[in-house]
Amino acid sequence: MSTYWTTNYDNLIEKGLELNDRKADIKMTQQSLADNIYDRDAVVYKMHGDSKLPAQAVLTKDDYEIYENERPLFRTVLQGDLVSKTFVFIGFSFEDPNLNYVLGQIRVLLKESTRDHYCFFEKVKQEKGEIQEDFLYRKAKQKLRIEDLQRYGIQAITLDSYSEITNLLSEIENGYLRKNIFISGSASIFAKPWTKEKCESLAYLLSKELVCKNYKVISGFGLGIGSSVVNGALEEIMSSKFKHIDEHLSLRPFPQTINGLIPKEDKWKEYRTDMISQSGIAIFMFGNKLKDENPEIAMGVLNEYKIAKKNNVALIPIGSTGWAAREIFNEVSQNISDYPYLEEHIDILSKSNDQKQLINTILKIIDSLQVF
Repeated sequence: MSTYWTTNYDNLIEKGLELNDRKADIKMTQQSLADNIYDRDAVVYKMHGDSKLPAQAVLTKDDYEIYENERPLFRTVLQGDLVSKTFVFIGFSFEDPNLNYVLGQIRVLLKESTRDHYCFFEKVKQEKGEIQEDFLYRKAKQKLRIEDLQRYGIQAITLDSYSEITNLLSEIENGYLRKNIFISGSASIFAKPWTKEKCESLAYLLSKELVCKNYKVISGFGLGIGSSVVNGALEEIMSSKFKHIDEHLSLRPFPQTINGLIPKEDKWKEYRTDMISQSGIAIFMFGNKLKDENPEIAMGVLNEYKIAKKNNVALIPIGSTGWAAREIFNEVSQNISDYPYLEEHIDILSKSNDQKQLINTILKIIDSLQVF
């Protein structure tokens, strides 16, 4: 997420962003709305102020009543975001008069065209010693509250416990990341049926088709196939995606050792982990290299598989391309119950050397993994 709104005065959101290496632009006063931090990753709107500026915080009833005069731009920005973005309300009581005013204005202006937003409610449970009438009253009150929020386009998700929110947010993140496809592979050795031209063609066409279907391709520029992955993506981006390269291609060439100043293996592991964390699906092809003139399996591709598996990234190994991809395929196929999305396609991934058939199969698998 790139936008956060909070009525809290603490800095928990900012700390969380910092721990995840994300640069936050904090908006705690009206003046700060006009000043944008360069190279920011997220904007945090603190509509009631910050504990660092207690004199300007919205605390008392009087502060709420004069909010429109003191902080009108916050209402304007919030209204714009509620119209153009999807909100997930967490730990919010919906008793804030400023938000209620904005929601009411949007409903009046847009009527039935309001955007859907979401919130969490813990199901009302009968407490120990509570009489039945009181329990039913609280249950009915929550039901009416949920129905009232629907008038403003806010859909309630009811949970047995608020502790479920973390898993739900992880699922949402995974669903979002599955639009980002990491292509792992390298090729220095070529032999029939996978000649150099056919190998490069598979990488090129696959990357091109992924971009055509509005997926984002992530590549570490693997030896032998990296250029083809990039060329395929760029061909589609330049011809049909309004030249929006950053939205459809993320190229992450690996850092190299210079005069022994960079500890290569440690840096490469860190780099791979960061790169793969931005993807939700990983495709593995080929995976070989020459070492001292001798052919061998590329350990880098196997390491990327291990990282992807640890991060719960969906795996698609093209076993028929051999080498590291074959090893990954063999391990995955032996535990196919963990990868149900591959079951009906396992023979094609194992045996097919037909580029068109492989690409169509991979696209079917990827489409089946989409949840949004």
